[in-house]
Amino acid sequence: MTQAITQTPASTKGADSDSLHGPLLDLVQQLIITERENYSTVRKDLETDQCHRIAKGFYLPKSSLPEDLPPWELRRRIALIRHYVHNARMSRLLMFSHQSALLIRELPLLNWPLHIHERLTGNSPSFRRPYPALRSSGRILAGAARTIIHADQIFGDPPEVIAGMPVATLRETARDILTFSPPVEAICEVSILIRHAVHYDRRDLHESQKRLKMLLQNWRDAIEGLPNERGKKRALKLLELCDAKCESIAETKFLWFLHTFKARTWTTQEEFSTPAGLYVADFCFPSVGVLVEIEGVAKLGNGATTVKQNLNALLLRDNALTAQGWKVIHLPASLVLSTPVDLLAHIRQVAPEILSPAPPRRWLLAGYH
Repeated sequence: MTQAITQTPASTKGADSDSLHGPLLDLVQQLIITERENYSTVRKDLETDQCHRIAKGFYLPKSSLPEDLPPWELRRRIALIRHYVHNARMSRLLMFSHQSALLIRELPLLNWPLHIHERLTGNSPSFRRPYPALRSSGRILAGAARTIIHADQIFGDPPEVIAGMPVATLRETARDILTFSPPVEAICEVSILIRHAVHYDRRDLHESQKRLKMLLQNWRDAIEGLPNERGKKRALKLLELCDAKCESIAETKFLWFLHTFKARTWTTQEEFSTPAGLYVADFCFPSVGVLVEIEGVAKLGNGATTVKQNLNALLLRDNALTAQGWKVIHLPASLVLSTPVDLLAHIRQVAPEILSPAPPRRWLLAGYH
């Protein structure tokens, strides 16, 4: 593998490489950057399928992206290095916004892989070439990514620099997603963003609620500054539907589902005392006596032994709650993150009582893909 590195993105754009961290730092250290006349130095590696072409002049050894990584982590790393390369290639007049701002902050997102969201902050070209798909061993690791230009925004906050990249602030990121993204993405991603911004902790509920109240007012003020009345109304309504108590992207997706299909009144992260110990329900429907748990790797763990132990603990807890009169439903995160049609069909089988007979809010389904 050639080591023909002519310069680093950090030195090209004046960014501090010490600000890099985690997987992005590892990838940048292995990034091969070569001028056009030096293309022959990497041609052999490309021909022998040892190298990924991130963009013209930017190459990454395939060994730097292990294929045994979980698919979501592999796609996340590819998206991160694409953003870093984009920043190195383009004018410093750009600012990453929308879902790109969440990705760079390492916050969970609903859809992968992601395109690059760029907000223009000056006289900069509005056309960007797409980034090619990355393949290995005959399979696609990440599809092609295009750059989505956002040039019609109002500005206020100066960008924050994260890992050497200019990124929209949390407030402007939330405002833009609430205004322009499909409702499912807005509710899911902004709920997580709010939780991150206020450092929400149910063990310190009073202080968390105080910070939450201040932040929401600050963000409402930012939305009120939007010139478009329709966009303003939409963003404020979606902000009302977000919930900082949700702990994962799967929980926020179920939150969107409940709003969309007009479920009966529910609470989130409700605490119960049982002989098996304190239990916190993801979703509680008190009027019909139903508790819903969203189950994923974060709760069940990895490895057969750990999963077995956690499942035994869940069984003891469920028995205790059933004795108190509750019906406990466990939903796999994979099902929640699938299509609403599949989830709706399953809910109608296992817990139809949590749904009201009212028709769905179709505007919340807009843009679903």
